[in-house]
Formats: sequence, structure tokens, C-alpha cells
Amino acid sequence: MNHIGPGGAVCDITLFERDAFFTDIPLRYWYLDDLWLSWFAPSVGIGLRKRDVAIEFVMDETNHFHTVGDLKGEFYSYLHPANVG
Repeated sequence: MNHIGPGGAVCDITLFERDAFFTDIPLRYWYLDDLWLSWFAPSVGIGLRKRDVAIEFVMDETNHFHTVGDLKGEFYSYLHPANVG
């Protein structure tokens, strides 16, 4: 594992060697890398596992989640249309 990303995610850098990781995400959702990574990795056969970790280094005043909350729901629905309804 050699990349630390959204939410403290750690993954193999080969995921980012795929052009589609950068070119297939709709521009409207470009900043929602956590959802994109969580959807894209399994779509190309890269497994994900959840681990319990304590993350204390994100300063609340720099957390952009507060401004993209509604957009995250929209993007989730875009990525998982069968789960909407």
C-alpha cells in the first residue's frame, strides 16, 4: 500500500495508473473523490476493506464536506442507480 487518500484510505498506487480513474468521473463530481474511489476500485477488480482507525488530523474549518453533502447523495445515486427509489 502506498497511497493515503480520502478518509484515511490506503491503497495500491496501481489504481491510479488507470486513465479511466481520472477521465471517467463526471466533472460535476470531481471533488467527491471518496465516493469515486469507493465505486471505481471494485469496478476494476480491486477489493476494498474497512478498518477501524482513529483519524484526528482533519481540521473542521478546512473540511469541504459541509458544502458538498447534497452533491454526495446525488453522485451516489448516479453511481448506484439500481439502489435509488
